[in-house]
Amino acid sequence: MADINESIGNQNLGGGNTVEFTSILNNPSIPEDNDHKVTEANITLGSGQWNTFYATPGSINVDVSEKESDAGTVWETTIKLRYPKDQAAATHTFLQMKNEPQIIKVTDNNLQKTLFGNKNTPMRMRFRILRPGEVAGYNGYEVEFYGTLLYPPYYLV
Repeated sequence: MADINESIGNQNLGGGNTVEFTSILNNPSIPEDNDHKVTEANITLGSGQWNTFYATPGSINVDVSEKESDAGTVWETTIKLRYPKDQAAATHTFLQMKNEPQIIKVTDNNLQKTLFGNKNTPMRMRFRILRPGEVAGYNGYEVEFYGTLLYPPYYLV
């Protein structure tokens, strides 16, 4: 086992910066990991592409929690974000996305990229519409990608 030393770099900003996704239905190929790292250039997306999911700045939160199950250790994973202004086109798109299994790529504020999900254990999406009673409240969507994964996210290099 390797030593766990001080963090590398001189910034440690919290939060996510961007979320990208691709559907499992596009038949992406992810290479085997090497020390829990995957070379991003070796990922092929089949008939798809990475799609950027716009999020309200400062609203992207990632939570990965280890859980024991009858099948062994699993990683309960959620990626929450907010999308501004509730609107018919966004609701339509979100309804389509919630039925498709996804692979998610998150870039955090330190520019570290991580990959969540694969063909066997994809991420799913759910959303809710927020319409507060007060004028100054947040009007839009709270979107959550979620999944039970067999491993914590891979780091992309």
